[in-house]
Parts: sequence; structure tokens; C-alpha cells
Amino acid sequence: MDETLKSFRTISPCENHQIKALPFSPSGDAILLASGNAQVKVLDREGHMIAESPWGYRYISDMAHTTGHVAMINCAGWHPREKDVFITCSNDCSLRIWDVYRMKKHYQIMKPKDKHGRKTAVTTCCYSRDGKLIGAAGADGSIQIWNSNGPYARPPYCQSDAHGNGSETSCLCFAADGHTLLSRGGDDTMKLWDIRNFKKCINVAGDLENLFPMTTCAFSPDDQVVATGTSVRKGKGTSKLVFFDRSLNKLREVSVSDASVISCLWHPKLNQIFLGSASGVIKGYYSDTHSAKGLKLCIAKPKKRRNLVYGVPDQVQIITPHALPMFQEDKPRSLKRKREKERADPMLSKKPEAPIGKHGRTLNKIIKLCNSIFNCF
Repeated sequence: MDETLKSFRTISPCENHQIKALPFSPSGDAILLASGNAQVKVLDREGHMIAESPWGYRYISDMAHTTGHVAMINCAGWHPREKDVFITCSNDCSLRIWDVYRMKKHYQIMKPKDKHGRKTAVTTCCYSRDGKLIGAAGADGSIQIWNSNGPYARPPYCQSDAHGNGSETSCLCFAADGHTLLSRGGDDTMKLWDIRNFKKCINVAGDLENLFPMTTCAFSPDDQVVATGTSVRKGKGTSKLVFFDRSLNKLREVSVSDASVISCLWHPKLNQIFLGSASGVIKGYYSDTHSAKGLKLCIAKPKKRRNLVYGVPDQVQIITPHALPMFQEDKPRSLKRKREKERADPMLSKKPEAPIGKHGRTLNKIIKLCNSIFNCF
């Protein structure tokens, strides 16, 4: 990629469905695609499909007996240590663990329930940094956490009133220590939790408007700063990128645009921030001193100029001889016209010779032969 920041390929792998999640694998050789349907796809770096999850049978009430999701997938994420394992969550009230090379059926399933014991849709999910924990948020405002190696029947950590009921918690993010959890709620708040004491949150940041069920938050590479984006209604101000410390005290805010900020990614190695907005524009922020590679390489690389190709300028129009109008034959518009044109051409359509005399050429020859035979006697 050069300074123009143009993509080298555009694909449409999920037709017109909305893309909910698009993470790279830990090794960087595969992309996990979760769209608005019930199937998740695994693509390679060139955009070609490697694997696809099956549709589940939607008329079975127990989701453990279905081979895949039966409703829209809301989120998906890779295992940080095992490059072939990933997790998905859906509106069918289930979380499923998959293996890329065994996609005929999930090999583990979790069925979250609310505080009344009823099924609840799952809005987001994630692994912890070490891959030992699985976090999920329900549509009832709860946050539930399982051990990644089981058991999966009941979550050992559960907070039923983490965010407002029906507000669609949009993001969960674990810190590197493995016990600190950051949640972004649809109730315009962001909360910091310690799962060792999960009854009450450590700190809360409010007045962070969230109009989308996919608004994310992120830790900095050193886990000392937290960042998230805000939503904005049309014609009512600008969206912002807000930074907080570990105590969720506001450090700084940056105006982004008149469109809502939905996705916020703070790359742990590049130390650069990428924002995805509701207008379809992606913005990247970097530091001249603290960032490495990434956008700095793209900006330093000038646009590639293609002046000559094998000594021929790009602006020269090459015309083959048979492409000229004088060498082109008029194509008949109908089959009837084509046959009439062939009939008029003596070379394409040769008429048979007309018979000579009353009985024709062949009969005259036979008569002459008979007369010659009789004359001999």
C-alpha cells in the first residue's frame, strides 16, 4: 500500500449482509468473517474461502443438537494461542467453539441464561489474552465468563446487572493481567471490572453515547490507557475518540467527524489507532515517535508511476488491424437476413446446373448410348 491508501482487492463474500466482525488470526494467515446471517466464513489473506460453518436446523429447540447457528451471528473472535480455534455468538442464545479443519459441527457449545433461568441472546464475546477465559454479554445486560477448557454448563463468573436490560452490550475487552475486564454498554456507559470481585464494577465512565450494537473499546499496548468512540445523531455535532486512564478518568478527546465512530482498534505492536465510522470512512492515528511501521510505511511510500511498459507509453492506443472498420464484417441482425445474404453470394451458395433438353442431361446420354448399341447390329 502506498500513500494513496487504496485497497488492492475488493470482494463481496457475504452478498448484502452486514459484516459484524472481521478479525485476523493470531498468525495473520486467515480472516474470520461474521456477517448478518447464521454462517461464519474463514478466508485466506487473498480473500478466498477456506471453510464455512453449516446452517443449523432451526426447528430444534435445544441448540446443543444443531450443527450450527440458526440466527444472526453478532460477534466472532480467534483463540489467542491456538490459530485454528475461534468462537462465535448469535441471537439463537448460544456461543459455539469451532475448529477450522472440523467445520461440519461445533465441538463445544455454551447456552447463557438470564437471572430468571431463561435463554438470552448473546451480543458480543471474546477470549482473554492468555486464552483461558471466554467472556460473553447477553441482551439482558449480563456478563458471563467461562473457563475455556470447561465445564460449560454454568459460568463460574456472572454479573446479571452489568448494563441496562435490553441495551445490547457492544464490546468486551480483557486486559493483559487476565482478570481486568472492560465493557462498553448500550446504556451510554463504559465499565471496568475485576472478575475476582465481580459483584461491583471498579469504575464507570458515563455520557458516552452509543447508538450501534457494535461500538467497541480497546486497551493501549501497555494497558494503561483505554479508548472508545462515541456516536452522534445526524446534524447534531461531531463524534469523538475519548481516552481514559485505568481509573476511567478522562484524559483527552479528539473530534473525528460528523458520523458516529463504531469500531476502535488499538494495535498492540504498531501502536496505532484505527477507527471505523458509520459513513464508511476509516481513519488511522499514529505517533512519529511511539508508532512503528504500519501507516508510517504507507505515507513514506510514493504513488507508483507507470510511464512505460516495455518501451510503450501508457497513453498510446494500440489498434489491431482486424479491429479497424474496413476489416470488420457486418453481422446480420437475424437468421433470415443471413440466409438471404448467403443465397446472393455465388461462392457460398452454388445453384445446381439446370437440365438440358426435355428430359434432362442424364436421359439424353442414356438414349444416345442405346442408339449406338443398336447401330452396331
